[in-house]
Amino acid sequence: MSLCGHGSDGNGHVNGVAPEGAAPAGDTSWLAREVSPRLSDLAVTRSGSFGAASGIGVVTLDLLDCSGAPAKCAVMRAVKAALDPKGIMNPGKVVR
Repeated sequence: MSLCGHGSDGNGHVNGVAPEGAAPAGDTSWLAREVSPRLSDLAVTRSGSFGAASGIGVVTLDLLDCSGAPAKCAVMRAVKAALDPKGIMNPGKVVR
C-alpha cells in the first residue's frame, strides 16, 4: 500500500496492491471492500471526508453518503440533475 498526495490541501491518495495470491491480477475490489471503509471512517473521525478528484467509483459510492457531508451530495445531485435531467448519461454512476 502506498499513500501519496498534496499536503498543502490535505489530500491523500491510496494505491493498494494485494498480497501475492490474495486476488487475481487487476482485481481491486478487495481495496474497496477492506481498505476504503476504514480510510473513510478515519477521515471522518478527523473532521475530513472521503472523496476523489476524479470521482467516486460505484464500489465505494456508499461511503460518499457516510462522509459527513450531506450538503456535498445534495450539490452533486443538483448539478447532475441540471446537466442530465433525463438521467441518460452514465445512469446511476455519478450519484444516487
